[in-house]
Amino acid sequence: MLYLGCFLAQQFLHDGCHVEQCLLAVPDKETVLLSVAAARRMNPKLRIVARAVRDHQVEELLAKGVDAVIQPEFEGGIEMVRQALLRYPYDETRTTELIAGLRRELYG
Repeated sequence: MLYLGCFLAQQFLHDGCHVEQCLLAVPDKETVLLSVAAARRMNPKLRIVARAVRDHQVEELLAKGVDAVIQPEFEGGIEMVRQALLRYPYDETRTTELIAGLRRELYG
């Protein structure tokens, strides 16, 4: 079961132990951290994917128990670069490697 919503809501408190994965797209870091703590208490095996508003939040969210972190501004920038490179005779394999390297630098 995938859960989208507030982890302090009554529905999550009721169904939390049956949820396998959740997405935290909230732009407020403190809300994300509170939600991660509440979700982990309910289900320690839960897979959590969260949004980082700023690059420096990626490491902190991972340290607090988030399984995967996405930084939307970074991802948007990568897609813009990829689209620009498609117009030039730039090897698609090299483009893929470049993007993978950029993601490794940010996400680890």
